[in-house]
Amino acid sequence: MALPKSPKYAKFSGDQTFETNKDGNFKILLAIVTILSLVTRFWNIQSPAEVVFDEVHFGKFASQLIRREYFFDVHPPLGRLLLAFIGWLVGYDGHYNFTSIGEDYIENNVPYISMRSYNALLGACVPILVLKSLRELGASLPACAVGAALALFDNALVCQSRLILLDSPLVLFCIFAHYAWIKFYNYRREPFSIRWWIWLSLTGFGLGLAMGIKMVGLLTVAVIGLAVLMDLWRLMDLKLGLTLTNVAKHFMARALLLIALPVAMYLIYFVIHFAVLTNSGTGDWMMTPTFQSTLKGNRMAGDSIPVFYGANVTIKHYDTHAFLHSHAQFYPLRHSDGKVSSQGQQVTGYPHRDENNTFQILPENQKLWASIASPESEHIPVLEKDRVVFRHVSTGALLLTHDVASPLTRTNQEVACFKLGTSKKPDSFYTFILQPEKKSTGDNPQIVSLGVRFKIYHDETGVSLKTYKSALPSWGFGQMEVNGERKASKSLLWFFEDVRNVVRKKPMPKAKGRDDGIAKPGFFAKFSELLARMIASNSELTKVHPYMTPAYEWPFVTRGVSYWQDKAQKQIYLIGNPIGWWFVLAAMIFLGTFLFIQMMASRRRVYLVNRSLLRWVHSAGGFVALAWAMHYIPFMFMGRSLFLHHYLPALVFSFILAGLAYDFCVKTVVEANNQTADDDNQREQDDTAQSTATAKNDEHLKKRPKSPKLPFRPVSTSLAKPSKRAKNPKSVWYITISLIVIFMVTFIFFAPMSYGDTSLTREQIASRKWLNTWEYQYSTAKKKSSDQKDKPIPPPQAQEAMDHGLPEVNAKDAQAATDNAPPEIS
Repeated sequence: MALPKSPKYAKFSGDQTFETNKDGNFKILLAIVTILSLVTRFWNIQSPAEVVFDEVHFGKFASQLIRREYFFDVHPPLGRLLLAFIGWLVGYDGHYNFTSIGEDYIENNVPYISMRSYNALLGACVPILVLKSLRELGASLPACAVGAALALFDNALVCQSRLILLDSPLVLFCIFAHYAWIKFYNYRREPFSIRWWIWLSLTGFGLGLAMGIKMVGLLTVAVIGLAVLMDLWRLMDLKLGLTLTNVAKHFMARALLLIALPVAMYLIYFVIHFAVLTNSGTGDWMMTPTFQSTLKGNRMAGDSIPVFYGANVTIKHYDTHAFLHSHAQFYPLRHSDGKVSSQGQQVTGYPHRDENNTFQILPENQKLWASIASPESEHIPVLEKDRVVFRHVSTGALLLTHDVASPLTRTNQEVACFKLGTSKKPDSFYTFILQPEKKSTGDNPQIVSLGVRFKIYHDETGVSLKTYKSALPSWGFGQMEVNGERKASKSLLWFFEDVRNVVRKKPMPKAKGRDDGIAKPGFFAKFSELLARMIASNSELTKVHPYMTPAYEWPFVTRGVSYWQDKAQKQIYLIGNPIGWWFVLAAMIFLGTFLFIQMMASRRRVYLVNRSLLRWVHSAGGFVALAWAMHYIPFMFMGRSLFLHHYLPALVFSFILAGLAYDFCVKTVVEANNQTADDDNQREQDDTAQSTATAKNDEHLKKRPKSPKLPFRPVSTSLAKPSKRAKNPKSVWYITISLIVIFMVTFIFFAPMSYGDTSLTREQIASRKWLNTWEYQYSTAKKKSSDQKDKPIPPPQAQEAMDHGLPEVNAKDAQAATDNAPPEIS
């Protein structure tokens, strides 16, 4: 059973009968907003011709994608794929690595203008969608203009959309998904029509795009998901006359296009990601050896090497990718908790390749050691469950574990190295058993490198060696603790990464009983591993950054982020349009307060405004308020480092909500004025009729009292629907134009901080510092005395590990990074 079609101007709630605007006026406004959006986003986009803020990361990712070198990032791949595609499209070969902020693009022959223009084009679409969203929600032309102006003249949105970053596509795709849902909802009375299917499909398409840029896109999915549940609940109402079969069809349509389609799109992004990144790169070390085995040039992609007694080996922990490591330093006599150590040679986990990672594997029988050291001796393979001894090559000490508490995990055993005869423990304490994770089908198969994971089990004490990401104190150089763990877990697994024959002249024979190399994982194994790593790394981004801000401060514009500066006193500082943001905050507070008062008054059947207007603001405003809250409030509970630009998706919804709040005021005043005029006309007619009746029969009539002229009139019953001939008075347009001019003037005033193309004097910079918490560069107007020194302002720096899971790389680790090793833990 089809529902009746909605009237032409009934937007979103179905009860609102205000005529929005004539199409001609709206098209003129749309054209103006489009032109100004393009101008503000593309203005002087070539400046600065240097790397700015997180272009360090996202530009580098684009280069690595073009070179097809694997890297790791905490965000889904779509945003980086699009940036790389634009670069590839204009002929960029990915030769530049975007090493640091301030490096010159022109000298390095980087097509940065094309890559920035892509983001600018997407950013220019945001004010347009704000305008069209307000239109579809039933807002008047002045309200549409105010909402669009807030997005058009916002310094933060303009600044962020002019750089090689991910926020422009993220904001655009989030608002596009909501706009498509609003359009779909406005066709809810035309179920299964062509337009109904198109906008439902575009909603799912928008969700898939938003999910592919950043995980914030999942908040968009949550908003649309809640709206879908409420819509399905409405369709279940028997009053609508839908059969259960029809309800099931509605459910299946939404499940197909709002769940299956976005999920399929999300998976396709990773399919493309894995298909492009086939070469070994800087992100290898973040992944498991199984994953690394799929990358060309990675050591894990090679064939397995059989392990023989006397060989030099490196042993790697499967979970943390740290090498079993030892060095000449010893454990301190007492730890910080006062407990005594063995003062043995330290054994740690170290994530870099280093000569101190090398151990020689020997049989338990010490009488065989001399013969094994002979160059003419035969290769004796190491088999499953052999009892072996590990000798540290650099120091000659033997690995052991004993019943001494480990430095950090007091319930586990210390692991140390002692030279033979220097420990009070018997020689059996130097013996370990290699226990493979999976038993081979052959008889006594060999242990091989790469493909076999095993526990290093200590038979004397019943523990297995383990390491984890917990840094030792300064005496341990911040390296990871290795200890003996009794509990069984997958975190106890190790494998031989490298096996070298340094003793015998004969080449090592091929391994028998094992497949060559590590078994290559399929797509879903790689996808699940990368997704888990992204989520885990995202939650670990807690490093302090000089420009991080808590979420509760964002709407107040208390602090920005310094992006870039040069010696000519030019700078880019991410800050919103303060007048616009404070106007939005005031509008939201006003609307929330008014609706709360109305909710309390309605309990006494008192309505301060037209009830159809209330239904509209509850429906349209409630949906947008939900979108704002869902994109903002979750950040208050996140433990990771946060920055002002994380507020941008929620900010756009607050612009729409402010436009609705402004429209609520406009429609309330307009309706009150028209209602008062109607009341005056009605009273005049009543008075005329009353005079005539009085002349005929005066004793049966009473004089009718005049109604007070109040803009908000409490009534005990539903008011009549607002007049369709209600028009916006000139005063509304005067106020609207005044607001837009104020937003524009404030935007222009702060534009030098957003574009970075104008040198300002210290006095000019200081005049733009409206709050002391805005930490501009060069903001001191004049020198102070020696006892009034300025607090040093931190220079612009990329977020580094904040958003991308990328550790710092220093000069010491440059070679290690080239060799696909992780940089040193700080």
